[in-house]
Amino acid sequence: MNRGNIAVACVSLVPWLHIAASLLFVARAYASLGHWPSYNRPDPKTLGFVVHHSMVWLTLIPALYSPIAVLPWVIAFWRKLRGDRSVRTAAFVYVAGTAVTWAVWSANLAGFSEWFAD
Repeated sequence: MNRGNIAVACVSLVPWLHIAASLLFVARAYASLGHWPSYNRPDPKTLGFVVHHSMVWLTLIPALYSPIAVLPWVIAFWRKLRGDRSVRTAAFVYVAGTAVTWAVWSANLAGFSEWFAD
């Protein structure tokens, strides 16, 4: 595996990093509270998980806005990337992760997005 493929694989995992950080934050809140968190019950900033809370926010920005950078790159290198199976797999992983991230934040699944953004 060359360095270009490793870079593509790392970029494809960006949305999944945010999903993992978010789910772990909710699970950690549940373990701490004894019940699933809901809007303003409690405020996520008051749980005391400052680093984890920041990590969720800091991974959200690249997860939601990385398509702005990735799409022009894919268009520019389409002919070169088209035949490489590992790049196609990475593209599928990236698109699936981005779709799940957008779905979770836009649909407010189980109210966790609204709770976290409070």
